[in-house]
Amino acid sequence: MSQRAQTRGSMLEAMHRRPTRARTAAVVVPIVLGLAIAAGYGSRLLWHQVAPAASSGEVTCWDGSGADAAVDCALPSGVKGLAWVFPTFKPAKQDCTDELASHPAFTRATMWSCRQTVQGRAVSITYSQVASVSQTRRTLDRQLGADQRSRSTPRGAGPRFRWQPARIADGRWRSALLVGSQPYLVEVTASTAQDAADVLKRRVRVRPASELLVQPSE
Repeated sequence: MSQRAQTRGSMLEAMHRRPTRARTAAVVVPIVLGLAIAAGYGSRLLWHQVAPAASSGEVTCWDGSGADAAVDCALPSGVKGLAWVFPTFKPAKQDCTDELASHPAFTRATMWSCRQTVQGRAVSITYSQVASVSQTRRTLDRQLGADQRSRSTPRGAGPRFRWQPARIADGRWRSALLVGSQPYLVEVTASTAQDAADVLKRRVRVRPASELLVQPSE
């Protein structure tokens, strides 16, 4: 056999010879690593595509939720919302009654009355979220008198409509405060005009307009 034939035979034998473990590892390992890297990159890309964008949460709304701006917060509602607008309304600690449970025909969204006393005289403070600000203002003008209504804008509080005490049908006296253009109302009913005025002034607190929708920043 010639030298050329021997060389060709050796080459063919090498081509068909079973690869050694070292050679197999040298080929397979880079392939596996490449696939792993590609899979990791693909999963990260897919996550960025399907993951929801997180809210920046620039402000904390009155109910603890986050929002980009105060205007994105919902109006305070329900018992918790009423207690937020009127910090003096504490149904768990006061003698309060859900008026809508006793009077389902009432059209207010939320309405609670809390009983207190002034030197032994009974006083009722009613906190409400009303359905219509304009309708409520007209109703109070009719019940208490438009001449009893005044508009004020306490510093940092926003506009408010206040009705001085007027005698109602059952002989008692009632004063009221409507939180400007917002649907929140508080009424004080007492046996004397002085009690109705004093309780509204001294025992009722309304949250400032700047904190109506958002929690104050620390």
